[in-house]
Amino acid sequence: MTSPHRPSGPDRRKLIEAYQDVVRSEREKRQSRPPLEPEPPRHRLAVFLSLVAVALAALLVLQPTWLFSSAPPPEPPAVKEASLRLAMFRAIELVNAYHQVQGRLPVSLADAGADTSGLRYERTADGYRLVGTNGPVTLTYTSPADPHEFLGNSYAIIRGRKAR
Repeated sequence: MTSPHRPSGPDRRKLIEAYQDVVRSEREKRQSRPPLEPEPPRHRLAVFLSLVAVALAALLVLQPTWLFSSAPPPEPPAVKEASLRLAMFRAIELVNAYHQVQGRLPVSLADAGADTSGLRYERTADGYRLVGTNGPVTLTYTSPADPHEFLGNSYAIIRGRKAR
C-alpha cells in the first residue's frame, strides 16, 4: 500500500517533468533576453568630483588676476587730494600741539608723533612747511596759515566717496 504523502509512480514522473519544463523555460527566457548593460562604475564619479575639488582649491590658492581682482578701484583725484589734506591736517595739529607744550617746533614729524608716510616737514624762519604727496597730488602747507582753511571740505568729499 502506498503512503498518502508519497506520490505514486506516474504522479512522480509528472512532477519531475513539470519541474524540468520550468527549468527549461527559465533557461530559454534567460538566453532570449538581451544582456543587461553593466552599471557605470561609481569610482568614475568620485574621480571626477576629486578633480573638480582640486581645481577649485588651486583657484583659491593661486587666485589668478582674471578671477580675483585684488586691487581696489582707483580713487578719483578729488578723493586723493581730500585724503592728503586730512592726513596733513592731523600732522599740522600734532606739530602745533607739540609747539604749544614744548615752546618750540619739533625737529621732525616723528618727534610730534605724526605719521610721516607721504609727508615732508621742514622748519622755516617764521614757522614750518609741510609738503604732502598722494600719487600725482602734491600739496604744501605753510604755517601760520589757518589749518581749517587748508582742510576745506575734505570731510564732505570723503563721506561722499562712501555713498557711491
